[in-house]
Amino acid sequence: MDAFLPNHRSNPKKLQATGRTSGWLALPLLSIVTILAGCSISSKFHQELDVKGFISAARAAPEGSITTELDGVPSEVDLDKFGAADSSLTLSARVEIDHGPLRFLFDRVGISNKGGGTFEGALGGATLPLDAYALETDLISSRLMMAFPLPGPEATDSLPLDLRLLAGLNLTELRLELRSLTTPSTFSEIDEVVPTPILGLAANLPISPAWNIDAAFTFLPLSEVTDYETECIDGQIRISWTPTQDWELFLGARNHSVKVIGEQAGRPTEIDLQLELLEIGISYSF
Repeated sequence: MDAFLPNHRSNPKKLQATGRTSGWLALPLLSIVTILAGCSISSKFHQELDVKGFISAARAAPEGSITTELDGVPSEVDLDKFGAADSSLTLSARVEIDHGPLRFLFDRVGISNKGGGTFEGALGGATLPLDAYALETDLISSRLMMAFPLPGPEATDSLPLDLRLLAGLNLTELRLELRSLTTPSTFSEIDEVVPTPILGLAANLPISPAWNIDAAFTFLPLSEVTDYETECIDGQIRISWTPTQDWELFLGARNHSVKVIGEQAGRPTEIDLQLELLEIGISYSF
């Protein structure tokens, strides 16, 4: 299909192939951290498995833009200008598995929004004529991480802080479609999966027997090894109340930011998006 036809699904090999390569960099990262953890982990590893599940209702709002350059002229799709940056309700899920001093974590949150506006120019591999367009967006963030206790004194009554090093893989899934309202066969779609290795820190601070504060920060440390520029930063904080040994209620906030500069169908493209959310939920220890 001619890349300049209005009908176009943008799914470039260059950007995705290098992205998948960078995702495998999480494996040597995990190996290095495991070696550094050393004997302090191996001496305690044969302990029981503890599983904790979290689910929350979240008020989430995406923001940012996608810019495609054609012949030196940039064309921007701004979510706010298209009315697709309004907050909406969504669900967030998280699982924690403790095995001795090690902790394995998986979390996932996503949002779908719609909007509309006037657009003319390039988006991905297509060139769209001046027209009114409907916009659909899907943004999903998934993380798979291991949490290693940092060397130092164990938590005590005088120093209850539990500090851990995080290492793993972040997967950001993005789908954006512009479709003409007058000619539905005229459209362009970008469908990207951006895997990135991440490092970070997590902390838990009990402030009373039933109340805790949790915080986590992750970032991408190896953007220079890919064929495109990447930034991935995630920060969250949560306060929780534990009325019983098994149940927990929590309230939290999170900001997930991803920026990718590469090519779509041979055209310079910059994806710069954020996902902000406020959540309230429960957790249960199995």
